[in-house]
Amino acid sequence: LDRIQFVADLRAGADWLAARLPSTKTGIMGFCMGGNLALVTATETGTRFIAVFPFYGKVEGLDPHALRTPACGSYGARDTGIPADGVRAFFNTLSVPHDLRIYDDAGHAFFDDQRASYVASAAQDAWTRTLAFLNRYAGTRS
Repeated sequence: LDRIQFVADLRAGADWLAARLPSTKTGIMGFCMGGNLALVTATETGTRFIAVFPFYGKVEGLDPHALRTPACGSYGARDTGIPADGVRAFFNTLSVPHDLRIYDDAGHAFFDDQRASYVASAAQDAWTRTLAFLNRYAGTRS
């Protein structure tokens, strides 16, 4: 993926929605690689998005000081590809409002109910937190 291109595409999508629905508030969410893409896009677009919701997206190489939008992250402590300590360090350095939960009983892809890695309790709690965070920053109804 070309970083410049995917950031531009995601920003254009949010701009398109805002042009057609002027009161639209747009958040950005992603799972796995998409979680990283959401974080990258949020760090490079200032306050274009009202919040970012990474589900087990890598934080390695991202500057937490560049993130200017609230973040709600959901990660698994047993994820061998995304160390929990690095995620904690990234979120603890953020200067924006944030909510991080690292689920002790979950690994990578814990939200995917079609995989053996699915952890229902973590997925349910993560979704509840996501909606509450979205409501807080967008004033939406779930």
